[in-house]
Amino acid sequence: MRLPRDRNDHRIVKAQLVGVDKTFENDGRSVQALSGLSLEVFKNEILCIVGPSGCGKTTAINVLAGFTSPTSGHCLLNGERIAGISPHCGVVFQQESVFPWMCVSKNIAYGLRFNGTPKGERDAIVQRYLTLVGLSDFAHSWPRDLSGGMRKRVDLARAYAANPELLLLDEPFGQLDVLTREEMQTLLLDVWACENKTMLCVTHDPEEAIFLGQRVAVMSPRPGAIVDTFPIPFPMPRDPALKCSPEFQELRRELLSALNRARHNSKAPRTFPCD
Repeated sequence: MRLPRDRNDHRIVKAQLVGVDKTFENDGRSVQALSGLSLEVFKNEILCIVGPSGCGKTTAINVLAGFTSPTSGHCLLNGERIAGISPHCGVVFQQESVFPWMCVSKNIAYGLRFNGTPKGERDAIVQRYLTLVGLSDFAHSWPRDLSGGMRKRVDLARAYAANPELLLLDEPFGQLDVLTREEMQTLLLDVWACENKTMLCVTHDPEEAIFLGQRVAVMSPRPGAIVDTFPIPFPMPRDPALKCSPEFQELRRELLSALNRARHNSKAPRTFPCD
């Protein structure tokens, strides 16, 4: 079974990057991170981006989140241009971002408090996400008393609880050990099955991309551009045992081939990592 090329899709487009270029000034020289990057993310799908280190994956996330402006091109959410940091985007970073001075429940409630959600409603939402991520018994625990995987659960619950229209995940499990990483991948899909969210997930791991994504986009080396987009045929929900199947392993080989083609076809210098 070969990875099929993506076809025109008539689902609702939730977010778009349209011809995005991004150039940084670095010690008096210009470094182009993105070049004409265009991508559509459909409503309620999980789209994964894979690419070599330094290709601009994180830069693409930062542009879509409004953390930095494109040099040219633009980003859209629900058909409207993103200008500045968008309250409708949630982000889960690779680095731990729980607030160490807040207990678990207050971490999860942070965005709700910021948005002025009434206390009764806020408490109910926090309890729901504590249950969904399996932290009900740790509501009043401090982050320092949690494992790395548990703190990542807090990150995910906090992002989900704020009810963003678009959830951006920047290698969210990259710092976890193999077993915890697999556990978090399954948890993410379980939470998504309960409450569909539109997600764009950056990863350098083709296996993770295939397991999580309904589509996988391949980026070229810097300056990054989308060079291939593949639909993933496995239905949801997915079990980790899927990774051992011949079909999954064949798709993994196809995706690795696509990554290698993208790398070898690029003539861009690779001395300045942009992600």
